[in-house]
Amino acid sequence: MPNIESIIRQINKDLVPQFEEQLRASLAGQEKDWLIEQIVRLTLDAHSLEEMDRKHIKQAESQRRAERAKRVKALKLDRAKLERFLRQYKHHDRKWLIKNGYLQRTAPPKGSDLILTKFRPAKGDQLLALAKDMLYGLSNPTRTAHPHRAAYEI
Repeated sequence: MPNIESIIRQINKDLVPQFEEQLRASLAGQEKDWLIEQIVRLTLDAHSLEEMDRKHIKQAESQRRAERAKRVKALKLDRAKLERFLRQYKHHDRKWLIKNGYLQRTAPPKGSDLILTKFRPAKGDQLLALAKDMLYGLSNPTRTAHPHRAAYEI
């Protein structure tokens, strides 16, 4: 009578040729640099992979911060721009965002799950980025708008 291991081995033996064929076909369409990266990752031990992942995450975060600081600096945020922003978006609630195509109707209701990118069209993402940049500019004014000042008041 067969045991579970022998059944799994037999199924695996039957599926390996199909799997290999599909894998080769899929890999054939990938870019060379990506393939090299994957081979290197497969040959490194788990500790090295974790360290490499940490470096990539840190680099990506640094790049996002630099991009945000650049966008905020370009806003040249001052009191008049802040007041104009607040007047312009004061009455833009969820209903308005959905009606005007900034948010999908299927987005989770307020106070529940996060509203992921899949629930926002491109213009919704752009508006969210602008709001975040404004908030960042207000909370970090000396670093983004006037790095030479010790304090800055909006």
